[in-house]
Amino acid sequence: MKDLNMRVLYSFVLFLFFCLSSGIAAELMTPEDHVGFLKSSLAGARNQVVVVSPYISKWALGKGGGDSIVQHIRSARERGVNVIVFTDENFDKDAKTNQLKEPADEGRKMLVTAGVDLRVVPRIHSKNVIVDGTCITFGSFNWLSAVTNPENEFCRFETSLVRRGQEAGDAIESFKLGLLRTLPPSARSAALPLDAEDELKSAIALYQKYRTHPSFGELAQNILVSHAYNYDLREGLLVLRTIKGTSSTAVIVNIAEYLLWYAETSRDFVRIAWELHDVAPVKAKETVQYLIRTINRSDEYDNFDFIYGQLTAMGMPELANKLEEVLIFGAPRDF
Repeated sequence: MKDLNMRVLYSFVLFLFFCLSSGIAAELMTPEDHVGFLKSSLAGARNQVVVVSPYISKWALGKGGGDSIVQHIRSARERGVNVIVFTDENFDKDAKTNQLKEPADEGRKMLVTAGVDLRVVPRIHSKNVIVDGTCITFGSFNWLSAVTNPENEFCRFETSLVRRGQEAGDAIESFKLGLLRTLPPSARSAALPLDAEDELKSAIALYQKYRTHPSFGELAQNILVSHAYNYDLREGLLVLRTIKGTSSTAVIVNIAEYLLWYAETSRDFVRIAWELHDVAPVKAKETVQYLIRTINRSDEYDNFDFIYGQLTAMGMPELANKLEEVLIFGAPRDF
């Protein structure tokens, strides 16, 4: 038994050495460590704090006094800090009634009242705190439900590791994709964005970083492509420019076909054709032909120079001349 204990201790020392040498601080070893870390994170955050806690309890949040978790959340919100909490949709439910247990129900209400962006999602069991995109924790401590009184029989030994700086940034991006990969597609919209004011900008950054990753590449593409289907032609065109050369022609054409439903002016059609002409020339040509067949001469006459120049630049001089015949001289629109 003594030898076994020595091996366990030796393994733990090696683990700590690995953590410290990798830039991971094995800092949080007691309930007081964890609670203090969360409070100091809320007090020191400049932009955003994300808490992932599969369980929530009003007892862990406190009664709203000056040093309670919920009061620290209120203070952070008053400073303009965005506080997001992820929790699981089922873990806090009563097995018999399938209703939220009273401590969890009250706890959720306390968070929302304090200004928290509460996101209830399925299949989440991770326990994390992310601060300003520069710090992330990994561990077993339930941040918003754990019993922290060491005299209580339900108080458990929990530990968390903390990553900071550049390593934290890399870990946060991996965490986002891991979370999204676990969630069913219907729940992914509730999980984004984690730390970006511009969702599309965040999605592009993820795609550019992970597009060649064997596990996350397809997911990163799907997250980005989903922004092309949000009824915004500008964002859809930006997605097309981003994925050109790295995604299949089929994906690009599918996005373009969707965007064509929302093209309203000749310039819209030409911009879509421009994004297609070097990767899907047949579809680009079909787009221009459709434009010529449907263009309104009186409304689009002033756009002639722009359209003609774009068609010529795309290597479609015959269609540029056809446009001139139709728009200027009223020639037949057949091909």
